[in-house]
Amino acid sequence: MWKPHISVVPPHFIKFRIIKEYKNRLNLNIIIETGTYLGDTIDKGKHCFKEIYSIELNDYLFNKARTKYSRFDNIHIIKGDSVKALPEIVAKLSKAALFWLDAHYSGGITGGNVELSPIVKEVECILKQHEHGHVLLIDDANMFIGEKGYPNIEFLKELIHKYRPGWLIYTKNNIIRAHKNMLIKA
Repeated sequence: MWKPHISVVPPHFIKFRIIKEYKNRLNLNIIIETGTYLGDTIDKGKHCFKEIYSIELNDYLFNKARTKYSRFDNIHIIKGDSVKALPEIVAKLSKAALFWLDAHYSGGITGGNVELSPIVKEVECILKQHEHGHVLLIDDANMFIGEKGYPNIEFLKELIHKYRPGWLIYTKNNIIRAHKNMLIKA
């Protein structure tokens, strides 16, 4: 079985600290997550983001999240393929959002196809829309090495610059980050 490139992978609380830093610095009140998994991002973000959209492909994980978050009006759990669900969400946006892109297959019970990452279509969907100052955070940078359906990071940089030539794109803490050139310490 294919194993991703090994690198230091920070725990989720560190990843959420990074998400929250972007949220606070840029006054982002909407987070759109692809790949709900166990709901860690939702748990940490439910009281700091005004709106949370999370897309999950796996039936079991979707049903679990839908039940768990049904009492929250600001949390929207969407069942399906992120490539098909994202366009409708992105089309409704009238201001900047933070995108946490994590829908790629990561082993275990995660949804998706080990041979095909949805990241290219997700990025294109987001960036083809009007510029609202979105921030893209792509988790598990160590998996993007140009093998088994995952593009390499250089390909992602070229793709993003095709739509947003002036954006900064870099990897830190196993997260590929893409956004306007701005002062941010995250």
